[in-house]
Formats: sequence, C-alpha cells, structure tokens
Amino acid sequence: MNDLYANEFSLLNRFFCPTMKLCEKKRVGAKIIEKHAQPQTLAQRLLAHQAINSQQKDKLKNIYNKLNPFTLHNIIQKKFKLIFKRLRHPQL
Repeated sequence: MNDLYANEFSLLNRFFCPTMKLCEKKRVGAKIIEKHAQPQTLAQRLLAHQAINSQQKDKLKNIYNKLNPFTLHNIIQKKFKLIFKRLRHPQL
C-alpha cells in the first residue's frame, strides 16, 4: 500500500487532480464568505511559482509528458485488487 501511495497515486494527484485554493476568507456578520482561485493541479502551481528555477520546471514538464492518467488509473486499480485479495486471503 505504501508503494501505491508513494508512486502512482501521488503522481495522479499531483499532475491530474485540480484543487481550488482558498484566496480570501471574510466574515460578514454571521456569514463567512470564501473566495477561491481557479482550480489548478499541484504541478501547475509549482510551474507558476517564481521560486522554482527553469531546471526544476523542465523536470516537472518531462515527468508530466511521460505520464498517462489512464495508465496510472489502471495500475492503481490492479494494486488495489491485489491488496484486497491479500486482505481476504492473508495466506496468499
């Protein structure tokens, strides 16, 4: 399970699952108003950040170009099936 989260699952989340980042939060009376930025993946945020140098950006772009979300999803599903199989039959 650690292998799954350290490899395929983290790659899928970092490069293909956009999230909305909270930009502003205000209280107006009893109501809280939140403003969010446009949804972006973690990789997109890193590429847009000024503290990241061009070598690191190139490395991220190369990783992204080599990835296929459907292949990652299939690998994740196979690993989950193996994990659940071992949970049902611990002697295997």
